[in-house]
Amino acid sequence: MSKRKVVKTHYEDGSLNTETEMRNGKKHGLEKEYYKDKLRSSTTYFDDVKHGFYKEYKDGVINFECYYVNGSMLMEYFYDNKGNLEQIEYMIDKVSDNDLRLMKLITENTKITECVIGKDSKRKAHL
Repeated sequence: MSKRKVVKTHYEDGSLNTETEMRNGKKHGLEKEYYKDKLRSSTTYFDDVKHGFYKEYKDGVINFECYYVNGSMLMEYFYDNKGNLEQIEYMIDKVSDNDLRLMKLITENTKITECVIGKDSKRKAHL
């Protein structure tokens, strides 16, 4: 039977630093990092490996997030200072038609008109 718990760490002044969901001694679930009692970031883990969303916040507003699968980053999302999505970058070299349809769905209610494809690529998918 797996043993689950939440581990908390604190700064010297006693304020909360991190909350980490653990299973069998490994990060498994959501890890939240705080600074001055405000959420700074959250990361999803599966058996000690990043798997799911990583999100960063500034003054309580999301400003960056990315998506991991088995420790590899697949997508990055960039936001303006009001939390509006501005750009998505995909860390893949080939984008299938299904991926393009997904990009269109994700961005249909935003001002985004293109997505960067490949981490160091100049290729763009026009939506």
